[in-house]
Amino acid sequence: MRKVVLVILILFCIGFSVMSKEEYEGWDKWDEELPPVNSEKWQWHWATPGKAKRFNFRFPEHEETIIFVTTGTFYYGGTSPFEGQISVLFYSSEDREDWKISDSILAIAVFPPQKNKVSVRVYEKDMEGKFKCFESWKIKFKQDEQQDIVSSKSKFSKVFSEWFMSVAKIYRQKKDLDLTVILPRILVSGETINLFPRLVFRDLYFPDEDEK
Repeated sequence: MRKVVLVILILFCIGFSVMSKEEYEGWDKWDEELPPVNSEKWQWHWATPGKAKRFNFRFPEHEETIIFVTTGTFYYGGTSPFEGQISVLFYSSEDREDWKISDSILAIAVFPPQKNKVSVRVYEKDMEGKFKCFESWKIKFKQDEQQDIVSSKSKFSKVFSEWFMSVAKIYRQKKDLDLTVILPRILVSGETINLFPRLVFRDLYFPDEDEK
């Protein structure tokens, strides 16, 4: 009898573990890594169809140095208007017309809203070309309001700054480095997540009062 009870308990625990595993569009490893970059389920955001956004950075004391930061926003699975889909913003330093996800180095994903919160996960590409998760958190949001989602104290903020400076190949004091304009911001409308660098929001939506 004890053996039967033990078997049932083990099966229950296994079943609970499987059920509690997050799965979206057939992928259940979001807490470990992103789906393959060549998956056909990656869809460009409706506002930037088939085109990455490029930002140019120049430093007054290093006029010959121009830093290109290219971003692309994608949804995984589904079609427009992408309600209930995961939104992922990719970052790279590649300046090319045929830019693709595999050119990226960092990525940040925002998951479908649950009540008034969304989950955020950040990823970094490894030597095998896989985007591995290294940090996650949850934030509250309000419908149809723009909101920054990265804290200056987060590990992602540190990794992002270090990556940017490695691309620049010049020394800058961290206090003099303002990268907030290209850090991610969200706007949730219903169950659709719009995820872009802050600068892109200025082009797509009405600017906030303090950004006019």
